Amino acid sequence: MKIKVRLGLREVLLIINIINYTLGAILLKENKITPTHKKLCVDSELKLTKYEENFKDLIVACATYYDSEGWHILTVKSQENNHTNLIKAFSAGLLEGYIYHDLVDFHYTNIFSTIMNKTHFTNRTLEFVNDQYKYVEDLVKYLEVDKKHIEENFLSNDDIEYLETLELILEQYKGLYRGYKLASIESQKDEKLILTEKDFYLLTMQADLEDILIAYESERFGNGIWKKDKDCSGFVKYVESTNNLIVGHNTHNHYSLMNRIFKNYELNLVLSTGKLLNNFKYSSRPGDLNSKDDYYVLSNNMVVIETSLEVVDLSIYKNLMYHTIPKWIRVNIANKLATNNNEWIELFFKENSGTHNNQWLIVDYKKFEEFVERSRTFKDEKKSIIHKLFKKIEYLFNYKSNNEEIIPKDVIHIVEQTPNLSKRFYKDMSEDLINKSYVASYNAPFFEEVIREIGYTNPPYSEHDYLHARRNFLFNILQSKVTDIDSAKDVLRFHSKEDICDTIGARCDMVNKVPFGAVDAKLTDRMLMKNNQSSMIIYGPPYIPGVSEPFDFKDYPDIPHLGIPEKIEFDWIYA
Repeated sequence: MKIKVRLGLREVLLIINIINYTLGAILLKENKITPTHKKLCVDSELKLTKYEENFKDLIVACATYYDSEGWHILTVKSQENNHTNLIKAFSAGLLEGYIYHDLVDFHYTNIFSTIMNKTHFTNRTLEFVNDQYKYVEDLVKYLEVDKKHIEENFLSNDDIEYLETLELILEQYKGLYRGYKLASIESQKDEKLILTEKDFYLLTMQADLEDILIAYESERFGNGIWKKDKDCSGFVKYVESTNNLIVGHNTHNHYSLMNRIFKNYELNLVLSTGKLLNNFKYSSRPGDLNSKDDYYVLSNNMVVIETSLEVVDLSIYKNLMYHTIPKWIRVNIANKLATNNNEWIELFFKENSGTHNNQWLIVDYKKFEEFVERSRTFKDEKKSIIHKLFKKIEYLFNYKSNNEEIIPKDVIHIVEQTPNLSKRFYKDMSEDLINKSYVASYNAPFFEEVIREIGYTNPPYSEHDYLHARRNFLFNILQSKVTDIDSAKDVLRFHSKEDICDTIGARCDMVNKVPFGAVDAKLTDRMLMKNNQSSMIIYGPPYIPGVSEPFDFKDYPDIPHLGIPEKIEFDWIYA
């Protein structure tokens, strides 16, 4: 894909934004969104069609799409037949891009009207993006070389699996853009208003792009155009009394970016090595093949969440290199291939780009189940006569056993990435989880070396590291009240008159009139994971009677919000 500098598209979109906004307001006023429910399939000739049982062998993949409580819900499933992985991946992207093509335009216009208002990228930025994309494509070409030298073991199985997964992600992305463009043409949209592949890719990689802009256009973006110090909250809670493990996350963002889609990919792809790739569900936005929040629930019973880290010392960006793989692709590879936390970490840091730098919490429910079972067995043994006798022998001979408690391992890891491409920061937090009953993430660096590298050693940022951040104090208090998933909801939506912006469920619009804060919340627990890896999700900024009111765009008439409801007042749903 060749990226060229082409000006004018954004200005056109921004001008028609006023027209679209006026028309859209008629449909969206008072939450009266036109209900949507679509089901569509792709056949072996890559033609869009309806599903018919008599021709199911010709169907490659199908997608269902509907609206519920502010969310757009998308499920893409490949059929169990002999179609190749590449056709399945492309078809999945094609369906997705085609079904919600109008939301892509809404989301693009909203972004470039607000946080990236009238942004024109320099040649240097676009060259970096273009060279990086070409590097990724070149990596895939090694697969073709390997096929010609298979007897020489040119690549290991791990390499083959990594590159095949990379190839499938690129193919799905190409299908995504093809579907968007096809639907745009069929809807008779003016060709000038259809996003070019360059613009579409910049939208897809926006999270990575933020850091690239700061690195290469620091004179314009060096002070940050994206506020990250309150950019998401997440926590993992262990409830000993019920042996429950709860994972929760909310996203903080500009309210113009609330075109939210909860996606479920069931592609069931098997690599040439026999490796079955994980399916997963995640919160996302139009045009994205990653979460960006991030919140993922994997079919192998792992959950992956993160909160972003703001890089204060911009000198570390000198480490960025184009011959790397952007985060939006690397997190996909790790999610698809990993079977446990350690594998996920290894895969994620491979080809580290140093862009979209986050603090991750990686949770493995398989390991938690092992811990619960070992604990139950240990407690049963403690009740036995033999155990009591053994304790008496310990007392008589002054012998101390090492088996007085079951030490958890690999249940949860904390992981941090910085623009220092050669460094990996991670720690098993399983003992902390069991001993303290929770682990939280709130945009504050955890590791001492990360604190130094990204510039949190001096005020005011030294007051916002992992130990000193305000949300550390709030999580420590509020987590003690969590006994089940319903009480966990209250934590994720928490704000008060004293803590309204720098809080877990922020409503910054109430204090500074900037439409920024928590835009959703997502939760899962042990029972939901057993129930098809399900989640409970809610759309929009939180509101608490007596503290806050539902957010209403009528108070912000100049803020673009194409495709977004006027008044945000929705309930929790299962997804």
